[in-house]
Order: sequence, then structure tokens, then C-alpha cells
Amino acid sequence: MRQETEWGYIDWEYLPEKDEENRWMSVGITTILPGSTQSPHVHYGHEQFLYVLEGTGISRINGEEARIHPGMYRAIRPNSIHEVINTGEIPLREILISVPVPLQVSPGPTGPVSWQAYDPGQDDRLRHLLYNAVSELKPRLLNDICIPFCLYDKKKQIVLHNASYPELCHKCCNPAFHPEACACYSASLTNAAPEENHYVFTCSKQMKCYLMPIRLGDRMIGVLRGGQHYSSPNPAGGQSENYDTPRSTEQGILHVMEQIQNSIQSYCMMCSSISKLEDQKHLLNASAQENTALKKNLNEVQEKITNLKINHHFLFNTLNSMAAMALTGDRYDLYTSIVNLSKMFRYTMVTDMKMVSLKREIEYLQTYLSLQKLRYGDGLRIEYNIDDHCLNTPVPFNFLQPIVENAFTHGFMSYDYEKYVCINVAPKQENICIEVINNGIPPGLAELKQIREGWASHSGHGLSLIYDKLQYSFAGQFSMDIRILKGGKTCILLQIPITTGS
Repeated sequence: MRQETEWGYIDWEYLPEKDEENRWMSVGITTILPGSTQSPHVHYGHEQFLYVLEGTGISRINGEEARIHPGMYRAIRPNSIHEVINTGEIPLREILISVPVPLQVSPGPTGPVSWQAYDPGQDDRLRHLLYNAVSELKPRLLNDICIPFCLYDKKKQIVLHNASYPELCHKCCNPAFHPEACACYSASLTNAAPEENHYVFTCSKQMKCYLMPIRLGDRMIGVLRGGQHYSSPNPAGGQSENYDTPRSTEQGILHVMEQIQNSIQSYCMMCSSISKLEDQKHLLNASAQENTALKKNLNEVQEKITNLKINHHFLFNTLNSMAAMALTGDRYDLYTSIVNLSKMFRYTMVTDMKMVSLKREIEYLQTYLSLQKLRYGDGLRIEYNIDDHCLNTPVPFNFLQPIVENAFTHGFMSYDYEKYVCINVAPKQENICIEVINNGIPPGLAELKQIREGWASHSGHGLSLIYDKLQYSFAGQFSMDIRILKGGKTCILLQIPITTGS
């Protein structure tokens, strides 16, 4: 299949069908005509491998320039900025292999969707869920995703947006500062072309935009708009200063938008389920037997959520680091990393364990931090001060690693200097004292108070799940606190019984 563009054309040899959910690779041969240019463009959400068959030119990847010739190949990482200029007298032809970032997401609800009739109580509850989901996912959505997007609630108010717009958008309507003036953001679903689980809108400047409904059950609670990219109305009509987006790039953009959509919907669904469990708890308080059964169910649900596994963000960074080692030939380090990752999976897949020895928890934590070292290298310093007399103490399964991970997702999120993590374990009378210290950006006084109150609120978010797990395991015979040490370091302090556990 040939795709005409303003700089030439692409002969696609293989494009995955819509029903091939596990096959995303696209293969084709690009032809850039003499004197033509692939304008600077971002490889949104996918990586590419290019091999030059014939012709010469100049390639720029993230500003780094190289002259290309037959037999040369380039591997381009996801979200890189790429530009190619044909400087020769014959067409520049390259084999193109394009693969979206392989991050599996759970499919959301499908089918027709529209705004429901106004229901004050229900709408306020759903709006609260949406804002909670965005608050929790905001660091990941803004730091890891570079495609443009804007999330609206039912009242057409902006919940979250970033400023990663193409140059044409900045020139024409500047949606980063005035999204209400952008046709892509003001268009209703009825003005867009419906697809399987989204809508497509094309503005007067030929910028395509995806409209993704955010749903909880059968109710639409928001609309995600974004993924703007240029699509020429007349590909064979001559060279344009705008980059004419290939189909493989469109698939990558759509794939990332679906990830954002499903992440928000899944989090709302989880919060809704927890809220329903809390409502059920109040209804069953009249019966002691029913109340006991409810507490057991809630504890099991919370434990499963707490142990839920290795998050996608950490796994993606680890696999990227392992891929880099594979390309540079660091085979021993690659082998060690694969073994460590398998240890993490094996440990978190054990769902029937309530208590383990502190030694096993420390070993699991060491495995996790060794994988973080893959990403940060010498930029991460780790220190362990552990008294051997404490290692046989029973502790809750998988309670320590989420506390340390919290430092990476919050304290180190905007921290560009050397990162430091210290684990101290020592006996103190009839307890053991555990300190998790990091040198990231510390919370303010108001935030400290909010964090402490949140732990005991049974909100089902973040470290409150760890607090609940300790409460369940030690029946209140423990303490958990957060402090700011001299020098600005943040310390999570735990005290638990040295020999008991239920």
C-alpha cells in the first residue's frame, strides 16, 4: 500500500490490522524525493529502525546531525525529534520498521457514548473521582508523555493539560495558553468522525485531533482531547513546511492516547470500587457477623491492591535500560538485570503470604533498588545500615518497597541532583526501628500534616494502604511517621514489634 506525502511516499509492506492487538509493528520503504525534506517531527510513542538503501542526505536526531549513505542504519528512540533532508540527485530510499512502545493497557468500555442527563449528586461524585485520578496520575502523565493533550470534565472545565503542541498549533491558535480558542478543543463529539473507541476531528489547518471519552460504567465523566498532528489534504501536491505524518506515527499517537484514557478510567474504577466497599461497610455495621466478614473482605482487597505488582512506569524504564545494555554489549549486567527483574515478579506473584521475615523484605528491596540503579547509575547512592539481630522478625509481605518507591515518584520527581536513599534498621527496646531516608524535595509543613492525616483515613491511596497493612498485621502495636531531618532529608519512620505478628 502506498501512502503519498508532501516529501515523497511510503510503500507499506506490512501494517497490523485493528484486530491484531498484540502485533503493532509496521514495515515499509520510505522514498524522499531529491531536494525534499522531512520536516522536524516527533516519534510520538514509538521507536523506529531505518536502513538506507540508496541516496544520500542529512539526518538530525534530537539536534545531532549525521550524513547518511547506503548501508547506514539508525535506531531512533521513542519521542525523539527527527528530520531528514535529501541532498542528492536521486531519491533517498530507506527501509522503515516502526514499533509503538510495548506497554500493555487494559481495554476500557466501548460502544456509543454521550453525556447523561444532569444528576447533581451523581455528577459531583463522578467529578470528584476524575479529579482524584488526575491528582494521582499527574506526575506520570506530565513527565512521561510528550504528545499534546487536554482533559475536560462534564462542565467543560480543564482538569489537566500539557503544552507539547506542534509548531503549527502554536502559530495558529496557541492552545497551551488559550485552549478554549482552539477548534480541536471546542469541537463536540457530534462534529467529529466516530471510530471504534474514539473520535477524530480535523481542523481547518489540517491538524488531526483525537477525542477520547472518559467513562465509568455507562456514564461519560470527561473527554480527553489531543494527539494533534498534521495530515496533508493533498499529499501529492508538493512540499510543505509542515511534516506530513506517516500512518505508523498516527498509530503510535493513538496508542499513547489510549494508554492515558485507560489509565484514568482504571483508576476511577478502582476508587469507585473502594468507595462502594466503604458504603457496604456502613450498611453491615448492624450485624457483628456481617461486619467481621466485611473487614476480612476489605483487608484482602487492600492487600491485593498494595501488592499490585510492579508499576508500568518502573517496568518501562527498566526494560529501556536493559535494551540499552543489549545494544552496547554489557551482557553480564544484562543477565544480572534479567535475573533481578524475574526475582521481583516471582516475589510479587505470591498472593497468599501475609507475613515474611524482614530478611526477605530487605532482599526484595535490594533487588528493586539495583534495577533503579540501571536508570540512574552513579546518580543514585544507596546505603544500608541493618542490624542482623532484626532479620528474622516477621513483617507484612511487601510493605517496605512501596515506601521506598514513594521517594522516586514524589521526592525525586523534579530533583536533578544526586539521589540518596538510606535504609536503617535497629532494635529499640521491644521493637525494631526502621528508617527510610531520601534527599529528594521534602514536603512542606501543611503537606506533612495532610500526609499524616491521610495515612489513617483508609483512603486506599498511596502509603495509606501500607498503614492499613501494618494496622491489620500488628493490631495497632506499631507507629508510622514522616519527618524532615536536618539538611532537608525526608524520613519515614516505622516502629514494629520485634517478635510478634499475626
